[in-house]
Amino acid sequence: MKKSAYFIALSCALAVITSIPFSASAAQTDPYTLNIQLSDYALTAEEAAYGNTSVHTSAYLKGSTDLTMGPSTIQCGFATDISDSTFFRNILNPTEQYGEPVTYNYSGGSFTTSYVPFCFGGFDRNGNYASRAMTCIVRDACMDPVNGSIIEYAGNDTIRFTLPGRFYVNEAGELAQDDVSHEIVCPLTVNPDGSATYTYKFASIYTERVDGELVYLAEVDTAVGTIPYYQPEFLEEGDILPDINSRMSWIAYDDSERFLGSSDEFPLLEADVFFKSGTGCGIYPVEFEKDYCNIYLTDDETFKSQSLTFEYQDAAIAVGVDNAVLNQIEAPEHALYFADSTKMITAPSMGASVTCDVSYTDGTSETVDVTGAVNAGATPNALWQENGSTYYNGEVTMLCGDTAITNGGTPLTQSVLVGLKGDANLNGGVGIDDATAILTYYAQNAAGVSASFTSDPTGSDEILAYFLADIDTESKTMTDGGIIDINDAIDVLTYYASNAAGIPTSWDKFI
Repeated sequence: MKKSAYFIALSCALAVITSIPFSASAAQTDPYTLNIQLSDYALTAEEAAYGNTSVHTSAYLKGSTDLTMGPSTIQCGFATDISDSTFFRNILNPTEQYGEPVTYNYSGGSFTTSYVPFCFGGFDRNGNYASRAMTCIVRDACMDPVNGSIIEYAGNDTIRFTLPGRFYVNEAGELAQDDVSHEIVCPLTVNPDGSATYTYKFASIYTERVDGELVYLAEVDTAVGTIPYYQPEFLEEGDILPDINSRMSWIAYDDSERFLGSSDEFPLLEADVFFKSGTGCGIYPVEFEKDYCNIYLTDDETFKSQSLTFEYQDAAIAVGVDNAVLNQIEAPEHALYFADSTKMITAPSMGASVTCDVSYTDGTSETVDVTGAVNAGATPNALWQENGSTYYNGEVTMLCGDTAITNGGTPLTQSVLVGLKGDANLNGGVGIDDATAILTYYAQNAAGVSASFTSDPTGSDEILAYFLADIDTESKTMTDGGIIDINDAIDVLTYYASNAAGIPTSWDKFI
């Protein structure tokens, strides 16, 4: 009876799937993931102490690309108050061109541009990559607090900038109130925390009604400005003084901007994290400014607003680590990834937390949370390719920075499973046979027959196949809420048909 029921269920499923037009599943309501990726997870003690060593830091946004922008704001920032030894520089601005044009290959094809592509982008009518249609704001250069003029270094702990005549107060304390731009030169007061402050007189403009008429008046006031991270040893006269360099925000006025390819294919924010002179050994966090990060959407028709929620995967830089011995760990049995991911495998990305007894090259030691600095020294895509581009099922050594973590005298390893999303039969491709395997699995379950994708229903290959087949919920344990059903088969067929027709399609459209 069960076998007959299985064939009936499979026939019904096939009838249903052939009667449904290809379409993507409903947009995902899960939180978007913000992930920090570092160019280096480790520095030597000498590099950090030098005072001008940097690590490139990128923030990636992962989730459904089926966003209707409409009037919206998008903000992202790195936290600047988590360490007295680190600060940010060189934030990349999407509206500026950098050097010669570069060709980028991505899921939608390729394009050439002198702009640095960010995750929200688009193309003009000629197929050229367009600079942001959205207004972009970055705090990359210090500006005076009255007029917002860019501040330059004038040498000898002084700065200069210009003020319009309506704000200018001369050395005698007199208001100029003219149409001439005046150069202001201010001495800096260097503070113990590495910042610098300056003051100057300006004309504070206000209005009053005199005999019923609105009259503009002015009085002398004092402005106070701050240079957040002042390093004169690395400045030359004429250099622009950098600001906090850790925040970026976009303002969109319509829905013309979209994710450029898959959602985390291009960064949301890029900057360099620098170490101050004399920085000692330790684990230095690089984290998101969680109260600032936000996507705030407004519906054009209803004017209702929605703030999307985030999950965060922070990072850390290990400085001068000589030895790291496992003290405590919480980690999944298997860490699962999709083969198209070129992001570093890290403890935060696998949902792990790690504490180690760390010894440093300066002779100090501590028991410390090293989670953000823990990585596998490889990406899922690299492991997948090394294993023949079918699927990867193996162990990777976990590093604290670039030092292997030991556990009982042997290297700490983590089981990692990698495959192509939709590849239910683990043959290294996504096609009709995978949709058939998903339908067969669904029909067997519906008929009460034991179902599996592989020969071992409890093995790690089965866990990977289930994860790859569960398109909408991406179950990582087969018991964490994911269900294999007809919708997963429809998504696989839609994905396959779109790509077979020469229409590059990101899986992010389906989640």
